[in-house]
Amino acid sequence: MIELELLAIGALLLVCIAIQAFTLTALQRRFPAIEVWLARHQSFTSDVLIVYVVIVAVVGMHVAQACVWGAFYRYVVGIDSIRDSFYHSILALTTMDDGSGVLPDRWRMLGPAEGLTGWMVFSWSTAWTFMFLTALRDARKPASSGSGKGG
Repeated sequence: MIELELLAIGALLLVCIAIQAFTLTALQRRFPAIEVWLARHQSFTSDVLIVYVVIVAVVGMHVAQACVWGAFYRYVVGIDSIRDSFYHSILALTTMDDGSGVLPDRWRMLGPAEGLTGWMVFSWSTAWTFMFLTALRDARKPASSGSGKGG
């Protein structure tokens, strides 16, 4: 039955990657509109608002990923309640738990696989968020009047 478990791991990983790619690409494509909005709203509050919206979208993306794993745990693996399956999924995705004692032996590799998935998607989100904040900072820099070199 290891083949079924590996197939499930691969499918769950692909779904999480799809959620991640869709969300971050959608946010990235909105950046030109964000730059226009920022040009019209030159305030600390507008900067905080943009960062807040982006961070909420990123957190929502990770909650969606945990829900995918949690639904699998509930409806395929057979964890008793949706609350317990979601709780376990959050712990596994954040690498705080590996599923020992929660998952049946047949599915015990799902916990570490979800932890690896979490490590990958959180790293990707961190890198993307850093890129976004750098672009936000660059959008706020005043245009330089010269090349910066003496003549």
